[in-house]
Amino acid sequence: MGALLPALEERIKVVILDSGGLYSEKTFPEVDQINFASRIRVPVLMVNAHYDHFFPLETSQNPLFRLFGAADNDKRHVVVDSWHAVSIFVMVKEALAWLDRYSGVVAL
Repeated sequence: MGALLPALEERIKVVILDSGGLYSEKTFPEVDQINFASRIRVPVLMVNAHYDHFFPLETSQNPLFRLFGAADNDKRHVVVDSWHAVSIFVMVKEALAWLDRYSGVVAL
């Protein structure tokens, strides 16, 4: 859903995907991520594992990342040396930095 909802909902101002990628199974065009990703023009952070067997790097992650319509300097693809699950510590670190950059730093 990470490549569908931000394309349709204009209230979303920044996108963070944990283990994002194109699905390998065939689907209907009206719900196929490939038809929506280029419409996402807000900043996109995608955090993935290099050895993800659900979303392989070269055939799933990289193609989706290239499809995003955000400017190149507003897209970031973090790939960690791991299997499918990205460490929560890595995810939180990357997500907070991304949100600080695009939503402003929150003071406690």
